[in-house]
Amino acid sequence: MLNEEKIRLMTKLALYEQKEGKKDFPLSKYYRTDYLALKMINSAIVMSLGYIILLAVIVLINVEKLLSELVNMDLPAIGRNILIAYIILFVVNMTATYFIESYRFKKSRGNLNQYNGELKELHMIYKKEENTNSFFDDSFDMENLEKADMAEFGGINDDKIIDD
Repeated sequence: MLNEEKIRLMTKLALYEQKEGKKDFPLSKYYRTDYLALKMINSAIVMSLGYIILLAVIVLINVEKLLSELVNMDLPAIGRNILIAYIILFVVNMTATYFIESYRFKKSRGNLNQYNGELKELHMIYKKEENTNSFFDDSFDMENLEKADMAEFGGINDDKIIDD
């Protein structure tokens, strides 16, 4: 006989493993602080490289204009503005990365906790089946066994010793 609850749980677990589990299982290797630090360092490096590339593209596009006005430019003010823009972008990026990755980590942990709970539930179903199929079937009842024993053997139980 098929156990519908067991089949439902196994299907749900398999679907999770194939879809969200591919993202969630690698996150389970990290503590929250380690995961956030890794993501924030990665984000800072990528954002800094992107900012440098953006500045290089702007300079290359405007190279002719920059060279013609190089003598009249206030280079310390331009450098200060570039640095201020970088700091503002950096702070916004780090804040956004922190909150987004914290949410992802928390969601992943919730999914993994639910997955582990369902695995425990499946394990209990298997243990129950193992115990019920080992010697007696599901209808085994100790009281009925004692009544049948008394009716069949006239009230003599195996644990009593009768002297002849």
